[in-house]
Amino acid sequence: SSGINAEYGVSHQCRRLLSLSANDERRGYIYPFPKGVYQITDMKSSGPGGQNLNRRNTKIALRLKVTGVYWISERTRASIMNSNLLDKRGSLTVTSQISRNQIDNKKDCLQKLQRLLDEHSFVPPESSPQELAEKARLAKIRKERQKKKERTNKYKLNRDNPFVR
Repeated sequence: SSGINAEYGVSHQCRRLLSLSANDERRGYIYPFPKGVYQITDMKSSGPGGQNLNRRNTKIALRLKVTGVYWISERTRASIMNSNLLDKRGSLTVTSQISRNQIDNKKDCLQKLQRLLDEHSFVPPESSPQELAEKARLAKIRKERQKKKERTNKYKLNRDNPFVR
């Protein structure tokens, strides 16, 4: 059996003591990830690899129960919950089998988790008044263009069939 086969949760006392700092709140989660808040399991990998594939459990699956973690902000958690990334139990699973050893696959899983959290914690910057005015101007132009196209379409339909008014 491997040395990284079982990494499990954090005690409830520790969970109450930790909270997101201002920097972590801006990012959307605590980084580096707290130890023991996710479960890592190893399994046999698939694909090419020769005999090593049959002898070693090199594939890594990182499982994180999104609803029960304290180190992800509410907006990031809500974004993940609204996506289709969770299984029926509300867990997010990230797997990796790119390498022939567990340590590299574990690092890859943690990087994938960080990229996923970064994607879901992104908050677009607020638009400036000039940008809002430009968007409104472009929306007005699009609306006028659509009306013109409708008038032209109606004219052409009437031209082809004089009985339609």
